[in-house]
Amino acid sequence: MWYKLAGTALASISSVLLLVSIATDYWTVIYDVKARAHWGLWQMCSMGKCQEITSNFDYINSVRGCLIFSAVLSIFALLGAISSFANWRFGPITGALMTSVFSFFTALFDLIAMAVYSSETPGMVTAASWGYAWSFFLGWTALPLLIIAGILLLFAHNSPNNYESL
Repeated sequence: MWYKLAGTALASISSVLLLVSIATDYWTVIYDVKARAHWGLWQMCSMGKCQEITSNFDYINSVRGCLIFSAVLSIFALLGAISSFANWRFGPITGALMTSVFSFFTALFDLIAMAVYSSETPGMVTAASWGYAWSFFLGWTALPLLIIAGILLLFAHNSPNNYESL
């Protein structure tokens, strides 16, 4: 039972982290005194003025797509985790197993998106002093939480925790 509870808690935390990471624009920050700027997946802000990031950067579009798909899967995983407390089954498939699979696929797409952003951004930034910011780190933080949630929910699927299995 505690596997389900811990897995559901981690799935919900990772869903929030992913959604906040996608929605905010502090993925990369330029610390230069003359040109302070920050940007995310949707807009770039410099000197107090923000503008939309155009589709000139193909890697941004692929990161957006992977993270949006990851967020949708994360919401499905969260809904499945909550419904797994009803102990429903469809043959050998339980709610915990379905949620575990969703969590692993969410982690996979999150990993792809974060790896693409990590590998492509250094080539695009021309400033001398720049770095990744908190929105970026929220995306990376969601990854191990999703993997741990998937493992815990897989344990919940395999553990005999109801009276029928006694």
